[in-house]
Amino acid sequence: AIADTNVICSGDSVLVTATGGMGNVLYSWIPATGIADPNAPVTLASPSAGTNYMVVVSEAGCHDTAMLPLNVIARPEARFLHSLPEICEGEKVSFQENGPNDLNWIWNFGDGSPLDTSYAPSHVYTTPGSFTVTLIAFDSLSCNLADTITFPVTIGQAQPLTADFTMLQNVDCMVSQVSTTN
Repeated sequence: AIADTNVICSGDSVLVTATGGMGNVLYSWIPATGIADPNAPVTLASPSAGTNYMVVVSEAGCHDTAMLPLNVIARPEARFLHSLPEICEGEKVSFQENGPNDLNWIWNFGDGSPLDTSYAPSHVYTTPGSFTVTLIAFDSLSCNLADTITFPVTIGQAQPLTADFTMLQNVDCMVSQVSTTN
């Protein structure tokens, strides 16, 4: 059994061919899952994951088998972790790509800042508002497949904090009392 290639991208097909016999030959591809015509000598295979196909060639009571492994390059899956969905302007938010089959990343933080191509970027939003973070995860080395996910982030207005304190000193210089107010 032969194929155009033994490695295909997720969602693609490959032409597989079985040969042998002298005339009235029966062919059977096992497993039949992903095979367009499991009884044809030449057919399309579209497995969703790596599969070891076996073709049984039968004629006049004689049987022979051949193995044909097909590997499938999985589609990227864009997923990510983040530190906080709601923060104040000027604070850093951290992201981390979390997909199983991704090789490259493009992060768009939704605020007009430059795109980031790192695995685990950090970003500081300088203005308050609602933004949409977009992650595009892709495999540029073989199949050029991509997946995209978005996530809303709300950036609040930073509020000034004021603190006040007083220190009372009594006659004993070794004991001090500090009180704070908000």
